[in-house]
Amino acid sequence: MTKQYNSKNYTIEGNPFAYYKRHWHDYYKNKFYQSKLISSYVSKIQNKELVKNLGIRIPETYYCGRFEDCPGYIKKKKNIIIKKQCGAGGSYKADIKKDLRGFNVIVEECIRHFIKPEKFIIPFDYKIYMFKGRAVYVLVYNRNYQSNPRKPSFMLLDRMGNEVNNRLGLPTHRLMKDKKKVIPSKEMWNKLIQDAEHIGNTVFGEVFVRLDFYMDKVGPVFGELSPNPCGTFVVKFHEKDEVLNHETRKLLAII
Repeated sequence: MTKQYNSKNYTIEGNPFAYYKRHWHDYYKNKFYQSKLISSYVSKIQNKELVKNLGIRIPETYYCGRFEDCPGYIKKKKNIIIKKQCGAGGSYKADIKKDLRGFNVIVEECIRHFIKPEKFIIPFDYKIYMFKGRAVYVLVYNRNYQSNPRKPSFMLLDRMGNEVNNRLGLPTHRLMKDKKKVIPSKEMWNKLIQDAEHIGNTVFGEVFVRLDFYMDKVGPVFGELSPNPCGTFVVKFHEKDEVLNHETRKLLAII
């Protein structure tokens, strides 16, 4: 969560989407799926188990536990990613310099992007904005832009796969323009939306949630979810986009 995001005083009248996601706990109260609070699925371990049980692909998991207890042979596997189990934060390759000692982590298969995986070493994130189980936007996040992963590029698409980058309000050098690097086929795009809406309608049909996927040569692969997506580069999009705000007002029936 960014300092820029935390410093803002949002109101439900002025910035309904930004306000809603900051106060997501209030809207997830007393909402259950199979006798469990839906807020419990914010856990990366819990949401992977949930999605797997819904018949949707997830990366293979090799280890869950404290980083320093992870066996060496697992860390030496090729094409793995190490993630913190809780909270926001990046994914790290096995040879990372960052010290993860003391953290509970997940070591999992690194999904290979469907096109030029040797170039796009970090798989693109497909961040799907869901309102009452329906996909509204897909924000594609490419961390391979420049050598520094903190300088990503983006493409915003509607649920039909139409590019709507102008809504992001980002400078041109932050935008991807070649949809062939993002959408492998119409069939796979439809499968992405179908899988997201299956999760959304089954579990999150009364709230907002963002579902994150990858895309390999076989099709979409679930990554994780968030009821409170942040991100320095898209703060203004979250604050001012009329579609996000309109969908939030509909969700809360305050139109």
